[in-house]
Amino acid sequence: MNEGVSASLLSSGHNVAPRREMLQSGTNFPARSATRRPLRGGDIRGSALVIGSGFAGEGHTRAFQHVGVEVVALCGRDESVVKARADALGVPLASTDWRTTLEQVRPELVAIATPAALRREVIEAALALGCHLYCDKPLATSAPEAKALFALTEAAGVKHAYAATRRYEPSVVWLAELVASGVIGEVKEVTYTLSAHLAPPLPWSWALVLEQGGGLLNGQLPHLLSILERVLGGALTGASGSAEFAIDRAQVVPGLHDFRDWGKVEIPAGAPWRACNADTAYTAQLTIAGVPVTLRSGPSEHGELRLIGERGTLVGEGELAFRVTLAGEMLPMPERLRGTLPSLDGNCQDRWAALARDFLADIRGEPHAPYLTFRDGWRYQAAIDAIHQA
Repeated sequence: MNEGVSASLLSSGHNVAPRREMLQSGTNFPARSATRRPLRGGDIRGSALVIGSGFAGEGHTRAFQHVGVEVVALCGRDESVVKARADALGVPLASTDWRTTLEQVRPELVAIATPAALRREVIEAALALGCHLYCDKPLATSAPEAKALFALTEAAGVKHAYAATRRYEPSVVWLAELVASGVIGEVKEVTYTLSAHLAPPLPWSWALVLEQGGGLLNGQLPHLLSILERVLGGALTGASGSAEFAIDRAQVVPGLHDFRDWGKVEIPAGAPWRACNADTAYTAQLTIAGVPVTLRSGPSEHGELRLIGERGTLVGEGELAFRVTLAGEMLPMPERLRGTLPSLDGNCQDRWAALARDFLADIRGEPHAPYLTFRDGWRYQAAIDAIHQA
């Protein structure tokens, strides 16, 4: 893999900027501290405050409710939206003032489902009360900021979870088992093609503004890195690439609060325009577990993950969940893996709950599977910066 500037640019008429490598194999990401703050009052039942009332806020709320944590309050920026969401989820308190609410309810856990640019204040206030933290991706808007947030949480001695949750997908676990079994021998190369991209017309959103934590890299790459690290059984050590920018402005649609509505709303004629600068597609060259990985996101007919080994190629048909084949023969996923996710309603909800399950078990000192933390959020943000920074 070329460890310098990537020469591979997405073929498009849109503005494409080459990106310089920032994440080097020698980058030091200190391990999590082994000493953790004792739980207040010993073994806790758990109470949580969720900050953010959109798609992720709903997901975090349902995840913690599913594992037996009482969500005592939900905070959002719009009074009518947060009230309706809290009522629908059975949360007793809805608020547009997260700081006052945090002081009032003093939960053991704080779940952060805001845009990335709004998180530092929340994290600092929650740490001042000794709260454990569950945060959606991306952790921050830059690697230095993510590093600072990791350092703050470590200094406070709290537990912290990072919600790049696609690693819990049963077909991802199946691919990891197949690779570990040696069915294709040593993996020599990986290619990962995704059809996901952002294309106009889309209404304006913070998700189209890089400084707010928007863009396809911030929204998608953490999931992909978590998948690849699990499948290959090792860590990300190198990243370079190129980014594409297809949307430089978008029209503002009042009342848009939920990511699930983003591509569905009708843009009214004459709606005002606002500037955008986030990436809309990208190519990345990665090194994970010593294996070169080429990742391409942009318009294509379908997604595919190819693991090229000494004795064959495993093909995962799909983007975030996979139908696995070897030499043209399907390798059915074992039934034992189908029940590994909490039973909610599929897609993100199940995976948020799987992370909440492992996170809560760790807080309580119970056996648990490994889960991603703010350290991983920092590592992944360094890879994103490697592609973003010219």
